[in-house]
Amino acid sequence: MYTIQTDRVTGIIQVSVEGFWTVEEVGAFAGDLGREAAMLATVGRSPAIFYDYTNAVIQSQEVVAALQEVARRAPAGAQKVAIFTDGKLARRQAARVAATSPKIAVFESRDAAIDWLAA
Repeated sequence: MYTIQTDRVTGIIQVSVEGFWTVEEVGAFAGDLGREAAMLATVGRSPAIFYDYTNAVIQSQEVVAALQEVARRAPAGAQKVAIFTDGKLARRQAARVAATSPKIAVFESRDAAIDWLAA
């Protein structure tokens, strides 16, 4: 229920989150994200991560806790993490995840999030 696209030039890993997740899916996602970050390290890039929650739904408390743990353990070398969503409730939930690290910011605009990561 997610897709990951990595730009080797900019070092931005774009994650599109969809639907309702299980804790097991969060675990699989964390592994996939870690592999993408490790791949960037092999080409000398420090990853920046962009999460697009546009197509996600409000998650269970267990999933939010698991996502908070993933955020706390952001892939090695991740300098910035931007979360984008246009829904007010989803932004509140994203803010709970973002509160786990000063590297994470929540945005109402996709372009603003990408610009912040690229700066």
